[in-house]
Amino acid sequence: MKTKAAPAAPVNPVAQKLSISLFAADLERVDAILDHMKAKAGVRLNVSQAIKLALRSVRIDDGLLAAWDGVRADDGRRKTPAPDDGRLRKPNANLERVKALSRGLLDRVKGRA
Repeated sequence: MKTKAAPAAPVNPVAQKLSISLFAADLERVDAILDHMKAKAGVRLNVSQAIKLALRSVRIDDGLLAAWDGVRADDGRRKTPAPDDGRLRKPNANLERVKALSRGLLDRVKGRA
């Protein structure tokens, strides 16, 4: 008797939109990923898929520190990073504050305040 495989977990189709700036060397790496996937797997990726592939295949280890030095050198900014105070930062930590300010502004525009 055959048993049925468990149904796959539902995929969350909602992805967060993100805008990034890439340097020429980064764009060359994206192009290299696109070319490699087309040549080796016959798959035509778009840029978003190539970046996702790169993110999912990178090793999270001390090698990132050397890569970070390269990114900072390309970027040219000299600001030192904030010290790690042990707290996790939430991506939208100020979202509720912005919403409240927006509601207040909307009330003023509509004459309700």
